[in-house]
Amino acid sequence: MKYAWIKQHSSEYPVTALCRFMNVSRSCYYDWLDSPKTEREKENEEWIERLKVLFEKGRGTYGTRRLKKSLLNKVL
Repeated sequence: MKYAWIKQHSSEYPVTALCRFMNVSRSCYYDWLDSPKTEREKENEEWIERLKVLFEKGRGTYGTRRLKKSLLNKVL
């Protein structure tokens, strides 16, 4: 979680300062960047894409309840 936050803000601030602020070493952050994605991360990305598609089909008006209902209808 810390590393993702650092990656998100690295375009605004130096990585060294962000690592110091989050109390992590720079080398661990760069190791995390170079590591392959886990199965869980890949699965999460697939679900996020499904949610984006459903949200766009609902013309941006679907809330959490409608999205959940639509997902359940597609999965079942």
